[in-house]
Amino acid sequence: MRKKYSPILETLKLILLGGIFILLLIGVLQRDNLEEQTLLLKRRIAALEGDGQPASGPKTEPSSDIALQKRWLHPDVANHLTPDPFDLIAGDAIQGGTLTRWLGEDVKGWNPITVIDANARKCTIPYILEPLGDYHFQNPDKFAPRLAERVEVTDDFREYTIYLRQGVTWHRPAVDWSNPRYDWLKPEREFTAEDVKFTLDLYLNPQVQAGHWRNYYQDVASCRIIDDHTVVIRWKKRMFESVAFTLLLRPIPKFLYAHDETGTPFPEETLGLSFNEHWYNQSTIGTGPYTFVSWEPGASVKLTRNEAYWGEQPPIKDLVFRIARDAHASVRYLKSRKIDYGYLFSPADYRAEILEGRPDSPFKDGRIQHGFYDRLSYTFIGWNLFNPLFKDKRVRRAMTMCLDRQSILKNIFLGLGVVITGPFYYKSPYYDPKIQPIPYDPQGAIALLKEAGWDDSDGDGLLDKHIQGEKVDFAFTLLINTGKDHWRDVAALFKEALYAIGVHMTVKEVDWPVLQKLRDERDFDCFLGAWGLFWFTDPFGVWHSSQADLQQSSNFIGFKNPAADQIIETLRQTFDVEKRIALSRTLHRIIHEEQPYTFLFTRPRIAAWWHTVRRVVFSPILPQDGSIPWYLDPNN
Repeated sequence: MRKKYSPILETLKLILLGGIFILLLIGVLQRDNLEEQTLLLKRRIAALEGDGQPASGPKTEPSSDIALQKRWLHPDVANHLTPDPFDLIAGDAIQGGTLTRWLGEDVKGWNPITVIDANARKCTIPYILEPLGDYHFQNPDKFAPRLAERVEVTDDFREYTIYLRQGVTWHRPAVDWSNPRYDWLKPEREFTAEDVKFTLDLYLNPQVQAGHWRNYYQDVASCRIIDDHTVVIRWKKRMFESVAFTLLLRPIPKFLYAHDETGTPFPEETLGLSFNEHWYNQSTIGTGPYTFVSWEPGASVKLTRNEAYWGEQPPIKDLVFRIARDAHASVRYLKSRKIDYGYLFSPADYRAEILEGRPDSPFKDGRIQHGFYDRLSYTFIGWNLFNPLFKDKRVRRAMTMCLDRQSILKNIFLGLGVVITGPFYYKSPYYDPKIQPIPYDPQGAIALLKEAGWDDSDGDGLLDKHIQGEKVDFAFTLLINTGKDHWRDVAALFKEALYAIGVHMTVKEVDWPVLQKLRDERDFDCFLGAWGLFWFTDPFGVWHSSQADLQQSSNFIGFKNPAADQIIETLRQTFDVEKRIALSRTLHRIIHEEQPYTFLFTRPRIAAWWHTVRRVVFSPILPQDGSIPWYLDPNN
C-alpha cells in the first residue's frame, strides 16, 4: 500500500529534492562536499518518510558554525553533552615519568564484555576504554563529550542520535609484530559507527557470556548507522537508565574482535561463541589516552601514554600496576618506594602508620601523604537462596543477628565506615535512613531458628532439621578472599557466635579469581563480597527475578520477589525524582525484610602517595583514583 503524505510533507520533500538538484549544478564546490550535502539532505527526507521521527527536545540557538550545523540531523535540539568545566590537565603540569601503583588482585581476564573484574576496570578505565559520553569529573549529574561530540535525545528518551568524533584511531594492538601472521593488523584503523553497532550487537547476542551487561541493554530496539560518524540508538520504551547506558557505552573495535588471529572473519552464526574465547583476550585495546603494553600474570600490568591520542594528553608517560595480593604489602611497598601510590587496606596498618607511627616514618614526616575518599560500594555476605539451608528468610535474619556489626566496625575497622541496611549508596536519597540495622541478638536468632524448624534433636550440639525426608545438620562454608586479615578476623568472630547457638560454619579462603568462578557457577553456601555502584543505580541486574536463573548474571544468590520485580520495572520507566526516591526506599524495605544479603559496611578508602605525586584529586564516582589529572614532580 502506498504511503500517504500531507500537503506540507509533500512540499518539504519537493524542496529538499530541489536542494539536491541545485547542489549538483554548483560546479565550484568540491565533489566530496557535494556528496556530503546530498547525503544529509537525503537523511532529512528519510527522517520525514521513515519509521523514526525527527528528534524533539529543548531548543537551542542556531550555531554560528554553519559547517557543523549542516552535519546535524536536528540542529534545533540542544546537545545532551556539555563541556566539563573541570580542567583535567593542569596547565603547569610537569610532563613525563612513571607512576607505579598498587593492584591488590591479579586480573581475571581482559575481554571488556565477558569479564566482570574490578581490577581490570582499574587498569582500563579511564585509561584505555572510552565511553561515548562521560560524567563530568566533579558533577556526575552531567555528561561531557568523549567519543561522541554531540547527542540529540528525543523528549521521550527513546531515541539517541549520536555524532561521533572524527579522526579518532584505535590503539595499535599489542602483538608480536615480528610475526608476519599479524601483518593484517598493521594499517591504522579509525573508530566509526560500525564499532558502536558491533559492540551493542555483542551485548545483545545470546551466545556472548555477558548476562551481567545484557540485562541493561535488552530493551534496545535498534541501532542504525547513518554514516561513518553518525549512529541512532532507539529503545523499545521510555527508560530512565537509557541515558546513562547509551552514553556510557564503551565501544570495542570490530576490525579486531570480529576476526580470528589470521584476520579471517568469524562466521556470523557463531560470532558470539568465538568472541567468548577470543585470541586477544590476554590483552586489551581502546582509543583512550593510554595504550596497553603488557601483562605479567601475578606480577604487573603496564600502560604507556598514547602519543596519537585525539584529546589532551595526560602528563604522566607510563603507568605500572604492581600486583600483590597481600594487603599489608601495599604499605611495605610504599615505604620501600616500590610503588608511588597505594592504599592502607588494613585497619592495623592505619593504626600503626597514621595513628601511632614513629616521628621518622615517611607517613609522619610528609614524604608519604594520605587522604580519605568515600567509595560508591558496600560489602555483604551473600546467601545462596538455592541452598535449602537459606530458603527461609527467618534463617537469613537469624544469621544477621549473630554478627555484631557495630562492634566489628568499632574494634576491627577503627570506626571508619557505617553499618548499612540496603543496596543503595548510604548518602544517596534512594537509601532509606529510617531503616535501622538488625541488632546483634544471638538469643533472638535461636528463637527464629526454632520457629523455622531448627533444633538439636540428637543432643550433639548442632541444630538439625529434616529436609526432604533427611536429617540435615546446620553446617555450611563461608568463602572469603585470601590475604585479608581484617576479613579473616570478621569471619572468625562470626564463626564463634554461630557455634555458640549450634550452627557450624567453616571458613574457606580462596584466591579472588577462584571465588569469582565459584560464585558465577553458584557453587557456594555463602560468600563475602562487595558491590561497586553506578551513580545512577539500576537494581535490575542484581535483584530482578529474571536474572536469578541466568548464567553469568549478577543475581548470584537467586533472589526472587514479585513485589521487588514490580518496583524495579517501574523504576526503569520513572523519571520523576520524588517518585524514584519513594520506589527505591520501598525496595530497600523489601530487601531488608528478606535479608538475602547480610549487609555489612560502606567504608572509606585510605589512599597514600609519595610527595612527588602532585595534584592528586578524586572524582566522586568510580574509579575515584583515576590518575589522569596527576603529574610527577621529582624535585618536590
